[in-house]
Amino acid sequence: PPAAPVFMTVMGYFLAVSKKDLESSLMRGLYLFLGGILLNIGLNFSLLIKIYNNEFFLDPFQYIFGVDILILAGLSIIILSLLRKIISLHFLIPLLLSFLIAWLTAFSLEFTEPHSHFLRYLIPMIGGNWSWSFFPLLPWLAYPMLGWSFYLMQQEFGYRFKADKQITILVIIAWALYMYITFDFALIVSSNLPVYYHHEIEFFVWTLLFLSGYLFIVSKINSISLAAKPLVYLKWIGKNVTPVYVFQWLIIGNISTFIYKTQSLLFSFLWFFAILLVVTLLVIIWNKIPKNYRPL
Repeated sequence: PPAAPVFMTVMGYFLAVSKKDLESSLMRGLYLFLGGILLNIGLNFSLLIKIYNNEFFLDPFQYIFGVDILILAGLSIIILSLLRKIISLHFLIPLLLSFLIAWLTAFSLEFTEPHSHFLRYLIPMIGGNWSWSFFPLLPWLAYPMLGWSFYLMQQEFGYRFKADKQITILVIIAWALYMYITFDFALIVSSNLPVYYHHEIEFFVWTLLFLSGYLFIVSKINSISLAAKPLVYLKWIGKNVTPVYVFQWLIIGNISTFIYKTQSLLFSFLWFFAILLVVTLLVIIWNKIPKNYRPL
């Protein structure tokens, strides 16, 4: 469950840090939005060919306009950029807005399918319970709002919360106990993908508390000068998260059309490491291309 909330929260944090002007921010959001649609076409390309050849009788537009996380990221950047002056006034503003967005999600689940073909693919980007609406603005816009609030809190209360060893241990124990007690609830929500994609305020509050402990622990780990290769690699993945995400789904999306539910557990692990290796190599090559020629 934490991957998407962490990604969107961190994105909101760095959007708050960013000094880009409105036009640049809006263009960045638009590029990500359009990139999300192109990624949908790319990762579903083999499936779309099969639909075109009448091998599968499916609605191709549900796969082209599926509301994945890049589309969410693009729309979130546009909205936060337009609201920058308001949400930067005080950390409580984006924090309260994040709760409001999570609360409104329950009402969005009652959206009915519009008659307009255009609205049929536009409204799922806002909210609703459609199968191709994976990361709609309701509730997922709450997380970049949360990240923005975290940044403002950090500016107001100090760059880093300086806790001594005893307090750090107590915080980690309390967080671990919380995770243990609420594990079943989080597992039930996150393992039911339609519920997870359209989760309501209860799971948002759980995620907020999870993120608070998670970010506290990560900041402590990050402050330790460790050159351990796994940590170095994970930081590298984090730095290159967008191209990693794109290459990963271009590969997985097209392979899954042919091998979906046909692999044993052993071969699933082998596929995981093989894809991770290929994605790593592709990102290394990608980073050698001059930035002026890369859209990501």
